[in-house]
Amino acid sequence: MTKTVASLLNERIEKQRNYYNNAKAQYQKDSDALQNVINAIENAQKQQRAEQEKSQLLENDWRQRFRDAGGQMSDDLKSLHLQQVSHKELAKEYDGLVAALELDKGQAELVAAQSGLNYQNAHRSLIRSYAAYELEMAMRTAEPLIRGMALRLHALSLKSHDEQIYHHVNFTASDNQVVLQEVTQQLESRMESYLFDMKKEALLEEIGLYSQSIKNVDQKLLTSPITRMKKAEALRKQRENAK
Repeated sequence: MTKTVASLLNERIEKQRNYYNNAKAQYQKDSDALQNVINAIENAQKQQRAEQEKSQLLENDWRQRFRDAGGQMSDDLKSLHLQQVSHKELAKEYDGLVAALELDKGQAELVAAQSGLNYQNAHRSLIRSYAAYELEMAMRTAEPLIRGMALRLHALSLKSHDEQIYHHVNFTASDNQVVLQEVTQQLESRMESYLFDMKKEALLEEIGLYSQSIKNVDQKLLTSPITRMKKAEALRKQRENAK
């Protein structure tokens, strides 16, 4: 049995819906991984600043007490100095840790960019197929509109002698064009002001009229495959140099 356009579209929608759900889940996973790396960098930088502040305070305290002691290095001052050096060295260690995390962030950003694009493309494909299906179903109930258009077309075809001459000489729009323009103007006005009742839109409520924005990713990575390739190559070289 030959399948109808609606049934073919419905089958496509089901396949695209599964693909969309998988793509969305993968993007969410990659986005969370990227956010975790960003959080780790922020925490490391926060701890580094804390160590730097401790080192500076201890250095100021140690130098002042050393001067007050007349230049004598007591055991307490030695211990205080060692604490200051320890915090200073630890603060420097964070430079390497943050640099390594920045490489992880770059890689995670690339992964999230690709899965984010896959998710947005899946959303776009699904909503377009669904829109085509809904339009096909709506056309099945368009009989009153078609009847009105046919009647309007017939009425326009009943021209007087003067109208026939004017129409021939001035090359005016055809009757079909007139009817289509009248209908199009009406439809455009209503279409542009139409508001979806999401409570009655099961699929649209599930996936949304728009896909989620891709977070924490440079827009250039989303719009340029070349930029993604260059970034991937740069990260590869940076990792090799870091070994």
